[in-house]
Amino acid sequence: MMQRERSDVYIIPPNFAKEGTLFSGRIEGRNAFEAAVLFIVLFRILFFIDVSIKIRIYIGIIVILPLTILAVVGVNGESLLSFIIQFIRFVTRRRVVTVPDGQYRLKRNRRIRRQQKKQQKQERKKKKRQQEGGVKDRKRSRSQAVERAIRIQISYDALKNDHPYDRRVEEILGLILDVMVSTAPKLRINREEKDIEIVKAQFAKLTKDHVEFVLQSMDDTSTKARNIRAVLLTALYNSVNTINSYYGNRYHFHLAEETRREMEETD
Repeated sequence: MMQRERSDVYIIPPNFAKEGTLFSGRIEGRNAFEAAVLFIVLFRILFFIDVSIKIRIYIGIIVILPLTILAVVGVNGESLLSFIIQFIRFVTRRRVVTVPDGQYRLKRNRRIRRQQKKQQKQERKKKKRQQEGGVKDRKRSRSQAVERAIRIQISYDALKNDHPYDRRVEEILGLILDVMVSTAPKLRINREEKDIEIVKAQFAKLTKDHVEFVLQSMDDTSTKARNIRAVLLTALYNSVNTINSYYGNRYHFHLAEETRREMEETD
């Protein structure tokens, strides 16, 4: 069944007015304000003109009245002031299309070359930033790979389990990583400049036992260290060569102590 189309008819009440208008929407509020200001300004100018009253009336009818009416009505839906501003902009910014002369071509070519140089400079900077970012990413990836290898080498997880509250374990891991990824030709160890490759070879021999040996040695000493980083580097470097002698000395010391106590008990 076909339904008949029905159009609703709405009646606009006579008291309906657009916001910002006067006289039931017939005059824009802005236009009325501009017309009042224009009339007052022109009337005061007319008042100070040294002419007869008759001529003033003619000027008012010919000039002031039409301008005031134009300000009230507006121009093309805009206020008189907006129209004047747009007209001034058009006059000051207009361009006349003509055949370019040699001077214009020269200026245009210079402008194009400056733009090209600026664009090339920006592209070089962008390419350089990308290259630097790639180098940083490669260094970061290499550092992460070296850190994983060091963690396995010194049994870092086992060290953390044995020393859960000792933050020196993390510091030692960072020191070893700094040495293994260092690009400096030499490194200061025990107040001596040593070749970095020799230091790296020595640090590559470090194990969990060496780290614990260094921690134990630092606990046993009562001397205050001024440069803890230098002390740790020297201790780690020397631990590879001194750990056996250290534990051998402790073994003989404890063996002598045990023998002495047994002799005292026998007496």
